[in-house]
Amino acid sequence: MARTIVTFIVSIVLGCAGGVGSALWVLHHQGAVASVLRARSFELVDGSRNVVSRWGVDQYGNPMLAFTPSSTPTPLSLDNRNTQRVLIGLSGDGRPLLLFQGDDKKPRVQLWVSEFGQPVFSLYDESSCRAVLGVRRSDTPSANDRDWGLDFLPDRAGIGMGTVQKDGRNYAQGYFYLHQDQTPVP
Repeated sequence: MARTIVTFIVSIVLGCAGGVGSALWVLHHQGAVASVLRARSFELVDGSRNVVSRWGVDQYGNPMLAFTPSSTPTPLSLDNRNTQRVLIGLSGDGRPLLLFQGDDKKPRVQLWVSEFGQPVFSLYDESSCRAVLGVRRSDTPSANDRDWGLDFLPDRAGIGMGTVQKDGRNYAQGYFYLHQDQTPVP
């Protein structure tokens, strides 16, 4: 019995010594552990090994993070928007983008920054954009667009503020409109 206990203790000590020794040998011959991990893509998989999230670079070189339900039959791709339910990333010119899509693969929520650094938040139903909050872009969008509002589309209602010029001066002016048509909104 004593011999079994001694053998057990010696085995544990030698096993630990071997593990420590091999780790020191690897560090000595291969250098320290890398502080940076680099790859073109990372994938998160569920219990069935279905890819449910991908973080990488799309076909245009834009960094993206995409998610999809594990039940989706089409494999998740950073290059195919139809495979994505949620997308977070940067557009081609480095502007932030956030997109949520419905089961029908159509946009439901989109947050983006215009080419002039102005935020726009849009809400969609299955057929089109229904509400927009943010900078109201003019017919000729520019960095001078400074009108802000919340608009319900198509031309149902809106509230916001903007500037008007009068006598060479700029004045803040609010707006409110309500389209009073007897047609019920679907």
